[in-house]
Amino acid sequence: MTCTEYRAQSQPTRVARSYGPESPRSRRRSAQHFRERDQLSLARGGPVPGFFRPAEAAILRRLVGSEHAATANDRLQDYYARHLHDVQAHPEVTALLDVCKRRGVARGLFTGRGAVATRRLLRALSLEARFDAVVAGDEAPPKPLPDGIAVLLQRLRRRAAETLVVGDSPLDLQAATAAGAASALALWYGSALTRTAVPARRLTSPAALWEILGLAAGT
Repeated sequence: MTCTEYRAQSQPTRVARSYGPESPRSRRRSAQHFRERDQLSLARGGPVPGFFRPAEAAILRRLVGSEHAATANDRLQDYYARHLHDVQAHPEVTALLDVCKRRGVARGLFTGRGAVATRRLLRALSLEARFDAVVAGDEAPPKPLPDGIAVLLQRLRRRAAETLVVGDSPLDLQAATAAGAASALALWYGSALTRTAVPARRLTSPAALWEILGLAAGT
C-alpha cells in the first residue's frame, strides 16, 4: 500500500497511537482480531476477509509451532528469493514515485508482508530508494487497524490530514479512514475486492494519481 502526501482541505486529524514492533500490546491486539475473524469464518461456513493476516513468521508459528517456525520461515524466504524474477513493478507507478521524489512529495509503504521479505522484494524491484519510509507487517497490527499508517506517518513526519492512502483492498481504505487520511482504491490489477462502504476514489490506472496529486505528467 502506497501512502502519498497530497494537499487536502480538511483540518488535521488525530492519528491513532502507534505500537512498536512485536510489542506485547501489539501482539495481543492482533491475536484478538485473528480469533474474532476465525470465529466469524466458522459461523458463516467460510473465510471472511475482515482482517489482513499477520506477517509470515507469525503465521508459521501458528501452523508449525514455535519450535519449527524459524526453519519454516527460512525455507519460505528462500522460496521468495528464488521467485523474485516472477514479480515486476508497474512502470507507471515507478515513474510516479520518481516524479513525487523530485517534487518533494513524501512517499511511504505499509505492507502486510514481513520486513525481511519486504526489503528483499523492494531491492529486487529497485523500489527501496523510491520510498522515504516503510512499515512491514511485523512492525504493526494488521489492517484495517490504523496503527501501521500511524507509524508510517510518524516516520514520514506528516499529518494524516495531508495524506492519501492508495491500496488495492477495502481493508486499506478502512485503515486509512481510521487513521484520519484520505484514500483511493487501486483497481489496475483487477482486484475482485472492490465492495466497500468507505467513500474513496476508484482508480483504474496509476495515471489518475497525477491529477489528484497536482502533478503534471512527465515532469
